[in-house]
Amino acid sequence: MIKQNKDSFNEMDISCLLLRAEIEKAKADIVKNEVEIKKMERIHEVEIKKMDILKLAIEQKMPIDQIKELLKTLEENNKQTSTEQIEPENNLQTQEDLSTSSLPTTAPQEVQIPVIDNNTRTPIGRQVQAYLPEDIKKVARVFSGLFEAQREVQGTTISEIKKYASTKRILAGYRWYLIDRNDTDPWRARDIGQTVEHTVKEKRFIAKLNLDRTEVLNVFSKQKEVAQAVGECTATISNAVKYGNCVKGYFYAPWDTLLEAIRNRYLENHSLPNERRVERGIRIQKLDEDKNVIESFRSAIQVQLKYNITAKTLHKYTSNGEMYKGFFWRKI
Repeated sequence: MIKQNKDSFNEMDISCLLLRAEIEKAKADIVKNEVEIKKMERIHEVEIKKMDILKLAIEQKMPIDQIKELLKTLEENNKQTSTEQIEPENNLQTQEDLSTSSLPTTAPQEVQIPVIDNNTRTPIGRQVQAYLPEDIKKVARVFSGLFEAQREVQGTTISEIKKYASTKRILAGYRWYLIDRNDTDPWRARDIGQTVEHTVKEKRFIAKLNLDRTEVLNVFSKQKEVAQAVGECTATISNAVKYGNCVKGYFYAPWDTLLEAIRNRYLENHSLPNERRVERGIRIQKLDEDKNVIESFRSAIQVQLKYNITAKTLHKYTSNGEMYKGFFWRKI
Protein backbone atom coordinates (compact mmCIF):
# COMPACT_ATOMS: atom_id res chain seq x y z
CA MET A 1 0.00 0.00 0.00
CA ILE A 2 2.82 2.37 0.97
CA LYS A 3 4.70 1.50 -2.23
CA GLN A 4 1.59 2.25 -4.31
CA ASN A 5 1.19 5.68 -2.69
CA LYS A 6 4.88 6.38 -3.27
CA ASP A 7 4.50 5.57 -6.97
CA SER A 8 1.49 7.87 -7.17
CA PHE A 9 3.48 10.73 -5.63
CA ASN A 10 6.33 10.14 -8.10
CA GLU A 11 3.90 10.34 -11.03
CA MET A 12 2.48 13.59 -9.60
CA ASP A 13 5.97 15.03 -9.24
CA ILE A 14 6.77 14.18 -12.84
CA SER A 15 3.49 15.73 -14.01
CA CYS A 16 4.20 18.88 -12.00
CA LEU A 17 7.70 19.09 -13.45
CA LEU A 18 6.36 18.69 -16.99
CA LEU A 19 3.65 21.30 -16.35
CA ARG A 20 6.23 23.69 -14.90
CA ALA A 21 8.43 23.15 -17.95
CA GLU A 22 5.51 23.95 -20.23
CA ILE A 23 4.76 27.10 -18.22
CA GLU A 24 8.40 28.19 -18.38
CA LYS A 25 8.46 27.55 -22.14
CA ALA A 26 5.25 29.56 -22.61
CA LYS A 27 6.75 32.45 -20.62
CA ALA A 28 9.88 32.33 -22.74
CA ASP A 29 7.80 32.40 -25.93
CA ILE A 30 5.85 35.40 -24.65
CA VAL A 31 9.06 37.27 -23.87
CA LYS A 32 10.50 36.34 -27.27
CA ASN A 33 7.37 37.58 -29.06
CA GLU A 34 7.46 40.83 -27.12
CA VAL A 35 11.09 41.30 -28.11
CA GLU A 36 10.26 40.71 -31.77
CA ILE A 37 7.37 43.19 -31.60
CA LYS A 38 9.62 45.85 -30.08
CA LYS A 39 12.23 45.15 -32.72
CA MET A 40 9.69 45.57 -35.55
CA GLU A 41 8.39 48.77 -33.97
CA ARG A 42 11.93 50.18 -33.98
CA ILE A 43 12.41 49.27 -37.64
CA HIS A 44 9.03 50.81 -38.50
CA GLU A 45 10.01 54.05 -36.73
CA VAL A 46 13.22 54.17 -38.76
CA GLU A 47 11.27 53.68 -42.02
CA ILE A 48 8.86 56.48 -41.12
CA LYS A 49 11.77 58.78 -40.32
CA LYS A 50 13.38 57.82 -43.60
CA MET A 51 10.26 58.79 -45.58
CA ASP A 52 9.90 62.09 -43.69
CA ILE A 53 13.52 63.02 -44.38
CA LEU A 54 13.24 62.13 -48.06
CA LYS A 55 10.04 64.18 -48.38
CA LEU A 56 11.82 67.19 -46.86
CA ALA A 57 14.77 66.68 -49.20
CA ILE A 58 12.50 66.67 -52.25
CA GLU A 59 10.59 69.75 -51.03
CA GLN A 60 13.91 71.60 -50.71
CA LYS A 61 14.80 70.55 -54.28
CA MET A 62 18.05 68.84 -53.35
CA PRO A 63 20.27 67.83 -56.28
CA ILE A 64 19.95 64.21 -57.35
CA ASP A 65 23.47 63.29 -56.23
CA GLN A 66 22.82 64.58 -52.73
CA ILE A 67 19.51 62.70 -52.57
CA LYS A 68 21.31 59.49 -53.59
CA GLU A 69 23.91 60.04 -50.86
CA LEU A 70 21.15 60.66 -48.35
CA LEU A 71 19.38 57.48 -49.42
CA LYS A 72 22.58 55.50 -49.00
CA THR A 73 23.10 56.83 -45.47
CA LEU A 74 19.53 56.09 -44.50
CA GLU A 75 19.77 52.56 -45.89
CA GLU A 76 22.92 51.91 -43.84
CA ASN A 77 21.29 53.21 -40.67
CA ASN A 78 18.17 51.17 -41.32
CA LYS A 79 20.24 48.03 -41.99
CA GLN A 80 22.22 48.53 -38.80
CA THR A 81 19.03 48.92 -36.75
CA SER A 82 17.23 45.97 -38.33
CA THR A 83 20.19 43.58 -37.76
CA GLU A 84 20.80 44.43 -34.10
CA GLN A 85 20.25 41.41 -31.87
CA ILE A 86 17.73 42.09 -29.12
CA GLU A 87 18.11 39.35 -26.48
CA PRO A 88 16.69 39.56 -22.96
CA GLU A 89 19.06 38.75 -20.08
CA ASN A 90 16.65 36.21 -18.66
CA ASN A 91 13.73 34.41 -20.24
CA LEU A 92 11.71 35.08 -17.09
CA GLN A 93 12.00 38.87 -17.24
CA THR A 94 9.04 40.98 -16.20
CA GLN A 95 7.32 43.33 -18.61
CA GLU A 96 9.06 46.34 -16.96
CA ASP A 97 12.49 44.74 -17.47
CA LEU A 98 11.60 43.92 -21.08
CA SER A 99 10.69 47.53 -21.87
CA THR A 100 14.18 48.69 -20.95
CA SER A 101 16.41 45.82 -22.04
CA SER A 102 14.83 44.78 -25.35
CA LEU A 103 15.43 48.06 -27.17
CA PRO A 104 18.74 48.97 -28.84
CA THR A 105 21.01 50.97 -26.57
CA THR A 106 21.94 53.30 -29.42
CA ALA A 107 19.37 55.18 -31.48
CA PRO A 108 19.69 55.38 -35.27
CA GLN A 109 22.06 58.07 -36.40
CA GLU A 110 20.32 61.32 -37.15
CA VAL A 111 20.80 62.51 -40.72
CA GLN A 112 21.24 66.23 -40.99
CA ILE A 113 19.66 67.76 -44.08
CA PRO A 114 21.24 71.00 -45.17
CA VAL A 115 18.97 73.84 -46.16
CA ILE A 116 19.39 74.16 -49.90
CA ASP A 117 19.68 77.58 -51.46
CA ASN A 118 17.95 77.31 -54.83
CA ASN A 119 20.09 80.11 -56.17
CA THR A 120 23.38 78.29 -55.48
CA ARG A 121 22.48 74.61 -55.78
CA THR A 122 24.36 72.40 -58.22
CA PRO A 123 22.64 72.32 -61.65
CA ILE A 124 21.26 69.01 -62.88
CA GLY A 125 21.77 68.18 -66.55
CA ARG A 126 22.96 70.71 -69.09
CA GLN A 127 22.98 74.47 -68.70
CA VAL A 128 20.77 76.51 -71.02
CA GLN A 129 21.61 79.68 -72.92
CA ALA A 130 18.93 81.95 -74.38
CA TYR A 131 19.66 84.38 -77.23
CA LEU A 132 17.50 87.13 -78.68
CA PRO A 133 16.75 86.32 -82.36
CA GLU A 134 17.94 89.74 -83.49
CA ASP A 135 21.34 89.33 -81.79
CA ILE A 136 22.53 85.72 -81.69
CA LYS A 137 26.10 86.83 -80.97
CA LYS A 138 25.24 87.80 -77.39
CA VAL A 139 23.81 85.64 -74.59
CA ALA A 140 20.64 87.20 -73.20
CA ARG A 141 19.93 84.76 -70.34
CA VAL A 142 21.53 81.72 -68.70
CA PHE A 143 19.71 78.99 -66.79
CA SER A 144 21.32 76.32 -64.59
CA GLY A 145 19.13 73.61 -66.13
CA LEU A 146 16.10 72.82 -68.25
CA PHE A 147 13.72 72.86 -65.27
CA GLU A 148 14.78 76.37 -64.34
CA ALA A 149 14.43 77.56 -67.95
CA GLN A 150 10.93 76.13 -68.16
CA ARG A 151 9.95 77.67 -64.83
CA GLU A 152 11.34 81.13 -65.66
CA VAL A 153 10.09 81.45 -69.25
CA GLN A 154 6.35 81.18 -69.67
CA GLY A 155 4.99 79.16 -72.57
CA THR A 156 7.80 76.58 -72.68
CA THR A 157 8.28 72.94 -71.77
CA ILE A 158 11.46 70.94 -71.32
CA SER A 159 10.87 68.87 -74.45
CA GLU A 160 10.12 72.01 -76.51
CA ILE A 161 13.29 73.77 -75.36
CA LYS A 162 15.39 70.73 -76.33
CA LYS A 163 13.59 70.40 -79.66
CA TYR A 164 13.87 74.07 -80.63
CA ALA A 165 17.51 74.19 -79.55
CA SER A 166 18.37 71.31 -81.88
CA THR A 167 16.29 72.64 -84.80
CA LYS A 168 17.56 76.26 -84.40
CA ARG A 169 14.07 77.72 -84.21
CA ILE A 170 12.56 80.44 -82.03
CA LEU A 171 10.54 79.50 -78.94
CA ALA A 172 8.91 82.03 -76.59
CA GLY A 173 10.95 84.83 -78.14
CA TYR A 174 14.36 83.17 -77.72
CA ARG A 175 16.88 81.02 -79.56
CA TRP A 176 18.02 78.22 -77.28
CA TYR A 177 21.38 76.50 -76.86
CA LEU A 178 22.47 73.74 -74.43
CA ILE A 179 25.96 73.69 -72.95
CA ASP A 180 27.81 71.34 -70.60
CA ARG A 181 26.79 71.58 -66.94
CA ASN A 182 30.43 71.97 -65.88
CA ASP A 183 31.12 74.87 -68.25
CA THR A 184 32.66 77.66 -66.16
CA ASP A 185 31.82 80.45 -68.61
CA PRO A 186 28.13 80.05 -69.48
CA TRP A 187 27.82 83.70 -70.58
CA ARG A 188 30.27 83.21 -73.43
CA ALA A 189 28.41 83.32 -76.76
CA ARG A 190 28.64 80.24 -78.96
CA ASP A 191 28.15 79.79 -82.66
CA ILE A 192 24.53 78.63 -82.61
CA GLY A 193 23.94 78.93 -86.36
CA GLN A 194 21.39 80.95 -88.30
CA THR A 195 17.75 80.92 -87.22
CA VAL A 196 15.52 78.54 -89.15
CA GLU A 197 12.13 79.96 -90.02
CA HIS A 198 9.26 77.93 -88.70
CA THR A 199 7.15 76.75 -91.61
CA VAL A 200 3.47 76.13 -90.93
CA LYS A 201 1.72 73.55 -93.04
CA GLU A 202 -1.00 75.22 -95.07
CA LYS A 203 -4.50 74.11 -94.19
CA ARG A 204 -7.03 74.37 -97.05
CA PHE A 205 -10.72 73.66 -97.15
CA ILE A 206 -11.77 70.96 -99.63
CA ALA A 207 -14.84 71.58 -101.81
CA LYS A 208 -17.04 68.78 -103.15
CA LEU A 209 -18.17 69.59 -106.72
CA ASN A 210 -20.76 68.18 -109.11
CA LEU A 211 -19.72 66.43 -112.34
CA ASP A 212 -19.75 69.72 -114.25
CA ARG A 213 -17.63 71.39 -111.59
CA THR A 214 -19.97 74.35 -111.58
CA GLU A 215 -21.57 73.93 -108.15
CA VAL A 216 -20.21 73.35 -104.69
CA LEU A 217 -22.19 70.68 -102.85
CA ASN A 218 -20.26 70.66 -99.59
CA VAL A 219 -17.08 71.96 -97.99
CA PHE A 220 -14.82 69.96 -95.63
CA SER A 221 -12.17 71.31 -93.29
CA LYS A 222 -9.61 68.66 -94.33
CA GLN A 223 -9.08 65.70 -96.65
CA LYS A 224 -9.45 63.19 -93.83
CA GLU A 225 -13.06 64.27 -93.30
CA VAL A 226 -13.75 63.78 -97.01
CA ALA A 227 -12.30 60.26 -96.89
CA GLN A 228 -14.48 59.36 -93.89
CA ALA A 229 -17.60 60.77 -95.54
CA VAL A 230 -17.21 58.84 -98.82
CA GLY A 231 -15.65 55.69 -97.38
CA GLU A 232 -12.30 55.98 -99.14
CA CYS A 233 -8.71 56.17 -97.89
CA THR A 234 -7.05 59.56 -97.49
CA ALA A 235 -4.56 58.80 -100.28
CA THR A 236 -7.43 58.41 -102.79
CA ILE A 237 -8.87 61.80 -101.83
CA SER A 238 -5.42 63.38 -101.91
CA ASN A 239 -4.88 62.16 -105.48
CA ALA A 240 -8.36 63.32 -106.47
CA VAL A 241 -7.58 66.83 -105.21
CA LYS A 242 -4.11 66.88 -106.74
CA TYR A 243 -4.86 65.38 -110.15
CA GLY A 244 -8.56 66.15 -110.58
CA ASN A 245 -9.75 62.53 -110.41
CA CYS A 246 -13.42 61.70 -110.04
CA VAL A 247 -14.33 59.74 -106.89
CA LYS A 248 -17.75 58.07 -106.73
CA GLY A 249 -19.31 60.59 -109.13
CA TYR A 250 -17.86 63.77 -107.61
CA PHE A 251 -14.81 65.98 -107.96
CA TYR A 252 -12.86 67.56 -105.10
CA ALA A 253 -10.77 70.72 -105.20
CA PRO A 254 -9.23 73.22 -102.78
CA TRP A 255 -11.80 75.88 -101.87
CA ASP A 256 -9.47 78.81 -102.51
CA THR A 257 -8.82 77.68 -106.12
CA LEU A 258 -12.49 77.92 -107.19
CA LEU A 259 -13.91 80.81 -109.12
CA GLU A 260 -15.22 83.59 -106.91
CA ALA A 261 -18.70 83.33 -108.46
CA ILE A 262 -18.96 79.62 -107.55
CA ARG A 263 -17.81 80.32 -103.99
CA ASN A 264 -20.20 83.23 -103.51
CA ARG A 265 -23.12 81.15 -104.78
CA TYR A 266 -22.39 78.49 -102.16
CA LEU A 267 -21.95 81.07 -99.37
CA GLU A 268 -25.42 82.51 -100.02
CA ASN A 269 -26.98 79.54 -98.21
CA HIS A 270 -24.05 77.90 -96.44
CA SER A 271 -21.09 78.76 -94.26
CA LEU A 272 -17.56 77.43 -94.17
CA PRO A 273 -16.60 74.91 -91.46
CA ASN A 274 -14.86 76.17 -88.36
CA GLU A 275 -11.19 75.39 -88.12
CA ARG A 276 -10.55 73.21 -85.10
CA ARG A 277 -7.25 73.49 -83.35
CA VAL A 278 -5.99 70.20 -81.99
CA GLU A 279 -4.77 70.51 -78.43
CA ARG A 280 -2.23 67.90 -77.39
CA GLY A 281 -1.56 66.73 -73.86
CA ILE A 282 -3.45 67.34 -70.62
CA ARG A 283 -4.12 70.90 -69.55
CA ILE A 284 -4.80 71.88 -65.94
CA GLN A 285 -7.04 74.62 -64.57
CA LYS A 286 -6.87 76.12 -61.08
CA LEU A 287 -10.27 77.16 -59.69
CA ASP A 288 -11.35 79.17 -56.66
CA GLU A 289 -14.00 78.14 -54.10
CA ASP A 290 -16.80 79.16 -56.51
CA LYS A 291 -15.29 77.03 -59.26
CA ASN A 292 -14.18 80.07 -61.27
CA VAL A 293 -11.06 79.51 -63.39
CA ILE A 294 -8.27 81.76 -62.12
CA GLU A 295 -5.25 80.17 -63.84
CA SER A 296 -4.60 77.71 -66.65
CA PHE A 297 -1.53 75.56 -67.33
CA ARG A 298 -0.38 74.01 -70.60
CA SER A 299 0.79 70.83 -68.88
CA ALA A 300 0.71 69.02 -65.55
CA ILE A 301 4.44 69.48 -65.01
CA GLN A 302 4.01 73.27 -64.94
CA VAL A 303 1.65 72.87 -61.98
CA GLN A 304 4.06 70.46 -60.27
CA LEU A 305 6.98 72.88 -60.60
CA LYS A 306 5.09 75.99 -59.52
CA TYR A 307 3.27 74.47 -56.53
CA ASN A 308 5.85 71.81 -55.61
CA ILE A 309 3.47 68.86 -55.77
CA THR A 310 3.91 65.38 -57.21
CA ALA A 311 2.15 63.97 -60.26
CA LYS A 312 0.35 61.45 -58.03
CA THR A 313 -1.02 64.18 -55.76
CA LEU A 314 -2.13 66.31 -58.71
CA HIS A 315 -3.90 63.33 -60.30
CA LYS A 316 -5.64 62.58 -56.99
CA TYR A 317 -7.14 66.06 -56.57
CA THR A 318 -8.07 66.50 -60.22
CA SER A 319 -9.97 63.21 -59.96
CA ASN A 320 -11.74 63.43 -56.58
CA GLY A 321 -12.89 67.05 -56.83
CA GLU A 322 -11.47 68.02 -53.42
CA MET A 323 -9.59 71.21 -52.61
CA TYR A 324 -5.81 71.20 -52.37
CA LYS A 325 -3.74 74.16 -51.14
CA GLY A 326 -6.92 76.24 -51.10
CA PHE A 327 -7.95 75.58 -54.70
CA PHE A 328 -9.82 73.13 -56.88
CA TRP A 329 -7.95 71.49 -59.80
CA ARG A 330 -9.41 70.29 -63.07
CA LYS A 331 -8.07 68.47 -66.14
CA ILE A 332 -9.26 69.66 -69.54
